[in-house]
Amino acid sequence: MPTPIPAVNPVVPFCELIGHLGLASMGVSLRLQYLMCRLSIGITENCVKKQLVEADPVVHAADHAELKEHVMTLLEASAEGCSTIVRAYIEEVTQAQHRCLHAAFGMEEREAPALGLPFMPGVAVPRARVAAKVASGRE
Repeated sequence: MPTPIPAVNPVVPFCELIGHLGLASMGVSLRLQYLMCRLSIGITENCVKKQLVEADPVVHAADHAELKEHVMTLLEASAEGCSTIVRAYIEEVTQAQHRCLHAAFGMEEREAPALGLPFMPGVAVPRARVAAKVASGRE
């Protein structure tokens, strides 16, 4: 007798896709927000240093050049970080879509449950109080 193939609920992969897309979009927004906060702190710090340097009568041109270079380095690093974050987001979305399509069309192999325990009807699960009494030694 052939073993029956378990029915695949077609809605579940799409719900998982929506969940993965939501998590990915939240992750990218948080990462970009953190990056922009770090950038604004760096630029604010640079502006304060520039104001202090300009207030000093003995200002070297090298100090101005160093501060300007610092801002350019911050902007380049932020652009690189932004592109890395967006690239990772695109990769996450693509992987979520692939997993959804594989699951929707039954092309993926189903993993066995982690515990691997068979379902046994009629077995009562002890309540938390009973388990706590047994664990404490008072019955």
